[in-house]
Amino acid sequence: MKIACIGNCQHESLAWYIKYLLPDDECWWFSFNKKRYLGYDFKAKFNEVNHELFTKDFIDKVDYRHDAKDYIKSCDYIICLVMNPNVSLEYSMDKIKLLANEHCKIVTTSNYYIDIDKYDETYKGMQNREKVRNVKITIDQIINQHNKNEMLPKRKHEPNHPPSNYFLKLLKLICEDFNWKYFSKEEYQMFLKVGFPHGVNLK
Repeated sequence: MKIACIGNCQHESLAWYIKYLLPDDECWWFSFNKKRYLGYDFKAKFNEVNHELFTKDFIDKVDYRHDAKDYIKSCDYIICLVMNPNVSLEYSMDKIKLLANEHCKIVTTSNYYIDIDKYDETYKGMQNREKVRNVKITIDQIINQHNKNEMLPKRKHEPNHPPSNYFLKLLKLICEDFNWKYFSKEEYQMFLKVGFPHGVNLK
């Protein structure tokens, strides 16, 4: 199957997790704004984490470098932010719906942004944006069901970089929505120990 993750750096990392989860399928990331999000250096982060714990070959790149629209048109699944045309002409929600084929399943996710010093304010901001944009997988579904401290950014100055635990919970909800298999308990625990790629657990 073919999968597209359309959004910011969080969707790039989500594409990385999906590639690791489904190595026999195709999944690529598409930046909603190529000037702001040029691509993450996963290889550099690899050297900061407990990479010897990885159970599969390391994935270096997830950004698609060919005809983006043709690939998206052929996708079976799309995971994306809800973007307005004034923010992303190329990948606004209306444009994505036009690109998607009739059999494609689309799920929208929240844009994680938590300022540790302004937790209540930034959390409420996410909730408000989700309501306005009619986001399907919300921040409440992820954070309210678990220990709040496990979902905070590990690096205080990176409020838009969630920890690995967040990606694991988000992907679980996506798998439930799309009826995909999920990580085994061993792989899940491995990722918590590795802490890849945002908010890494440094050696």
